[in-house]
This record gives sequence, C-alpha cells and structure tokens, in this order.
Amino acid sequence: MNLLLIKILSYQFLSIGLLMLLSKKGTQKGLRFLAFFLLFKGIALLSFQLEGFIRVNPIYSVFFETSFWIYPPLIWLYTRKLIYASKPILRKKIIIYFIPSFIYITYLSVKFILWQNNITKYITKTEDYLFDIGYYTLMFFFLIKSLIAIKEKKSSADFVNEYQWLRNFLVGFLIVWCAFALKNILEAIGFNKDVQNSISNFALVLLFICSNLIIWYALNMPTIFQFQKYTKKASGYNLSDKDCKKYTYAIKQFMESNKPYLNSEINLELFSKQIGIHQRIISKVINSAFDQNFFGFINSYRIKEAKKALENPTNNQTILEILYDAGYNNKSVFNASFKKETGLTPTEYRTRYKSDILKKLEF
Repeated sequence: MNLLLIKILSYQFLSIGLLMLLSKKGTQKGLRFLAFFLLFKGIALLSFQLEGFIRVNPIYSVFFETSFWIYPPLIWLYTRKLIYASKPILRKKIIIYFIPSFIYITYLSVKFILWQNNITKYITKTEDYLFDIGYYTLMFFFLIKSLIAIKEKKSSADFVNEYQWLRNFLVGFLIVWCAFALKNILEAIGFNKDVQNSISNFALVLLFICSNLIIWYALNMPTIFQFQKYTKKASGYNLSDKDCKKYTYAIKQFMESNKPYLNSEINLELFSKQIGIHQRIISKVINSAFDQNFFGFINSYRIKEAKKALENPTNNQTILEILYDAGYNNKSVFNASFKKETGLTPTEYRTRYKSDILKKLEF
C-alpha cells in the first residue's frame, strides 16, 4: 500500500477528530461520535506505519487492532444522532453496538497472554481471516444501516440541507471498504499482487477524498455540524400553553419583520442571540408549534421568499440571484429544496406562474 498516502490520511483523520473535540461544537454528543470515529480511524491507519515497531512490541497490537473494531459503530451513532436529534440514545443500546468490539478485545488479550506463556500461537492465519470477515461485516452493517436511515428520512422537508452531505460521505466510505474487502479476498487466494496494489491505491485515494469532504463541508456549510441538543435540562422547560403561544408569536413576528433566514450563516445559536430567547425554548416551540426542526423552519421561509420573487412578473433577477437573496448559498441545495416543496424546479415554477397570469388576462 502507498505508505505516504496512509501517513497523510492518518494525520488528517487524527487532526480533524481532535479539532472537533476541542471546538465548542465538539462538546455536542453527536459531534463527539463523529470526532471519535475520525480519531480511531486515524489510529487504525497509523498502525500500518508502525508495523515494524508493533512486530517488536506486540503488546501494542492489542490497542491498534482494537481501534479497527471500535470506529464502525461510531459512524452509525453519529448518523442516528444527526437524524433523530430530539431523541436520546440509551446507554444500553450504545453498549450493544460495541459488544463485537469487547469480544474482540477480550479474545485478543487472552491470546496475547497465552502466547507470552508459550501455550499457543498469537494469531493464526485462519483467525486473521475470520477477524477480517467479522470486521468487514461489522463495517458494512453500520454503513448500510446509516444509509437506510437517511433514505427513510429523505421524505422530510429538511433532508437536502442536513443529510445530503452525509449520504455522499457514507457512499464514498462504502465504496472504499468494498475495495479493501476485495483486496483482502484477492490476497487470501493469492491473486496478482499488482492488481491488489492498484485496488489498495484506489481505495486510499477515495478515502483521502472522503476525509477532505468533511473539511470542505465544515468550512462551507457549518450548519451541518449544528445539533438541536437533547438533554435532561431541555426537558425541564415545561412551557404552559400561554407561554408557548407567546413564544410562537414572538418567533413568527421576528421572522417576518427581521427576516433572519436571509442570512445564509444563520444557525440556532445566532438566532437565539438575535431574538433573545434561549436555544432550548426556541427548539421546543418550533418542534411543537410548527412540527419542524430549526433548519426545516428556516428553509420554509426561504422557499416562501424565493416563490415571491419568482411570482413577481416585473422581477428580472436570475435564479442564482434569487436563491442568494433568499438566504441560500448553494444552487443544487436550493433547486432540490424548491422542487421538494413545490414539485417544480424554480424555472418551471416561474414559467407556469407567468403562463397562468397570461391566461387570466386573456380571459
């Protein structure tokens, strides 16, 4: 395998993961799952660089080998938290997800102790192949589980803004692991090594692209790393009907008069500071009064703003100008959101609306 690319990838995953943990947003549970996923992935890749050291000091193999089994459940936990932000993840379920990891750690530790006492071989080839099968099965299970969850969520109005990037990332990862699995199968049957190396290099390049996707999205779409946090304190805001109506009215008035949704960088924290209402109260009111999360709520106002501009017969703005004015900063996101809401592309909507006006005038 390309050791230089592995070195770059391991440092990249480790640095991104550490930055997420150290950042303010990294304290949120969902992002911690993603941060630890990236950290353990970086540690796993680091093991390839330290093969010589591990061979001389096999005790460290327990740590590095275990990292391969720890990070697969973390990608599912992150996906679940992102999609179902308002629902807590029970500790029992988290433990269940890591049972294969615990079994592997225990088995590896016992084997190491027995090997030190000359009772058995450390890890045989058969065991190694069985572990590979178990590891890839675990990885594919959680990747596919995450993709299925996103597919089921696709019907929601806020799918494009919050989950499209994650779906792309997961599909890329799935292709990477299919390539690595194929490489391991070819290695097991003694197939051409040049083909094996080509497959490994392809997988590593794609993995490099996936890691850079996270950086790109974090810089260009920071709202994807925002969560509506579920905590015990949040549930403590038992708003009366009177308070709920008061806050609902205040939020609606603020949206209509100040139009904060026109700011493409708006998020729950910034909105809370502008309106002077606690984030948890805003989330609770939007969820109960509008049956939406914050991003879906903002998106609905942006679509209304765009529709007004498209319906104005004297408005000669281009679609690109309209989407920027409505608070979007991405054309494909706007087009997909608009079509999901209206069943038409922005161009089709404008054309049909003008056609309807002409028909009324002729009549």
